[in-house]
Formats: sequence, structure tokens, C-alpha cells
Amino acid sequence: MSVRPAHAALLIACVACNGPPVAVEPPAQPAEIVTATLPAALPAVDGPPPDVNERLEPALAIRYREALTAGGKHVAERNFSDAIDAYSAALAAVPADPRALAGRGHANLLAGHLDAATADLHAAADHASESRLAAEIHLDLGLLAEQRNDPERALTEFSLANLFAPSSTAAEKIAGRTTCLADIAIADSTTRPAPAGKKPTSWLELWTTHFEPSKANLKDPSKPADDNAARHRVCHYEALALDACAGQPPWLLRIPGGHAYAGAYADQYVLVDLTSTGTLAAAHLVDLEMDTPCDDQYDVTLADREPIVVRTTRTPNALGEVCDSEHSCHDDCVHQRSSTITTVHARDTLEVLLTVTAPNRPGSEEPITSVQVSASSAKLTGGGCDRTINLPTPPR
Repeated sequence: MSVRPAHAALLIACVACNGPPVAVEPPAQPAEIVTATLPAALPAVDGPPPDVNERLEPALAIRYREALTAGGKHVAERNFSDAIDAYSAALAAVPADPRALAGRGHANLLAGHLDAATADLHAAADHASESRLAAEIHLDLGLLAEQRNDPERALTEFSLANLFAPSSTAAEKIAGRTTCLADIAIADSTTRPAPAGKKPTSWLELWTTHFEPSKANLKDPSKPADDNAARHRVCHYEALALDACAGQPPWLLRIPGGHAYAGAYADQYVLVDLTSTGTLAAAHLVDLEMDTPCDDQYDVTLADREPIVVRTTRTPNALGEVCDSEHSCHDDCVHQRSSTITTVHARDTLEVLLTVTAPNRPGSEEPITSVQVSASSAKLTGGGCDRTINLPTPPR
């Protein structure tokens, strides 16, 4: 019996998955932007993306596919040690690949290596771009939580598995029970960590902190003469003909990141505001990947200014199995699922008061949990998270 590597991860632990086949969801479409927006890390693609062989060296692509195939075969034979080695070889060819991580995590789970399984499966879940693969990963995470005697976490993982690709096994695990499918983080005024390092308080300091280290990648790497010149350079970094700081603050800006990758600096999105004292405040939002075979995509939107609410749609984009109408399959970049991150920020400091991360409904850009923010509270609706959260008082 031949086993497709993409499905081998569920072969042993999910022998009871006899539900009807689940159709693969179409690629998610870009979110409808109703306020200020920033372009995604990658532009929207019309039609199929380039073949993965254009993204990987041919030798790497062959090693990657052969290792995935070997891993699936070893899992089917219950030879978990060799399966772990095979999936590790796939990861050597394509680091952080979610299919290889999911396969190795599944093999570690079956071998009883719970700590290793936890690390692999969580890393795989973060970058899984295929709905079916995401369901398999969360089902394994649910089984792992059961072994760790954590029924609440297990319920959440089984519910996520059933959301991405309904199955009889997941449905049986969650029958008659509900749980909140969003991750919620509320700032605690009594345990807020001290700010790390000195943050820029002027446009010139912002340039020095974030642009100066990556000056080799700038059209004009010279230091700005004054704060006004620095503002112009910062606000025109992404699109030289447009002022990203037009209108009233706060502003969403794409600027150079603070870390180097393969000799180049990846960009990041930041929130920038003018405080009541006239100084600058900046808050990091998200780092962008670069130079990976399939970079994740981001749409960042300033949803409200009073209070400050930012919504980020994150679409994992990773190698996956793509089959044409003639049932010929190959590896290519796939993005079938996404999530929405809603952050509420305090004025002046831009401290994050609340973060709600919710999976989007399969085939759409609508989060399963909606967040409506007022001056003092946030109302969560859907996804088992129906509640009202009082926002913490910002520090003075």
C-alpha cells in the first residue's frame, strides 16, 4: 500500500478517522480593507504560483520529497526511529517545513517522546498552510494533551482539528462540549515587564535604531540631516512616491527589521504615534520572513484610532501537495488557512493592552471570534469565546 507523506502523519493515531472525505478549501482571498492598510509581505498571486523547483535547488527538492516519502513509509511500518531520521532529513533540506515537522512530531508521539513531539507539533501548527494538515496536527496535539492529562487543552485541539477538516474522530472527542478557540492575552498592570532597552522617541532615533543597521539595503544610506529629513525617509521607505505618515497619527509603517537573515535585513511592521508631550512612540507589530521557499503573507490594518486597534491577518504559506485535474501531484506553495490577530494599544506608550488571536473560518478571511472594542472594554463573540473583557488601565 502506498502512503502519501502528507497523510501519513495520521495513519496510526487516527485509524478510527472514517468520516467522509473533506474537500480542500480554495486559497484564501485577501481581506477586504476598510481603513488604512499595508501591503502583504508577498503580493497576491493570480493563478498558480511558480513550481516549487523554481524556489528550491533541484537536488534539495529531490532530497526533500524522498525524505518525506521515506518518513511516511516508516510510520506505516511502525518504525518510528527511522521515521524520525527521515523527517529530520527533510527538515535539513527545507528548514521549518510544516509537513516534515508534523511527520516527525507524529512519529515522536507514537514513540513516546512527548517533549520532542510537543516542540515539533507546535512548530508545525504555527506554519501549517494546508487545512487538512492543520487538522492532523491539532488532532495529534489533542492526543498529546490527553497523555499529559490536560483535558481542557485536548478539547481545544480537537475542536481546532474539527474546524479545519471535520472527522468522526475529532467530532467524537468534542461531542456535547465547547471551548474558546481564540488565544486571549490581557496585560496585567501588576506584572508588566520593564521595557527592554531604550525606545526611539524621535524620527531621527527611529532611523538610527532601525534603518542605520540595514543601510546597505537603502537607496540613500546617508544619515538624515535632522528630524524632518528622517521623518521623510522613514515615511517614504516602502513606497517612495507616497507618504505613509499622511493624516493624523497613529500610523502603520513598514520599516527595516532588527535582525539579519541570509545577509539581508527582513522588514517589519510597526505602529508609530505622537505622544501628548510631542515625542515619538513606536511599537513592533510583526516581523516579515524573507528568502524562504514560501514566505507567510500579512495584511495589517489600523481598525480604529480611539482606542487604537490593529488587526493583522496572517496567512501561512508553505510547501504543500498540489494535484491537478488529472490527479498528477507535485509540491508547491499553498495557503489555504489564515488567522486574525487583534491588538488594542494604549495611547502615548502604545503598550499592548489586549491581544486576541483567532483562526479564520475555512475558506474566508473572517475570524471565528469577532472582537468589538470600546473605550474601556472588548466584546468577544463566536468560537466559544462569548465574553466581555475590561481593558486594563494604561500606565501613566
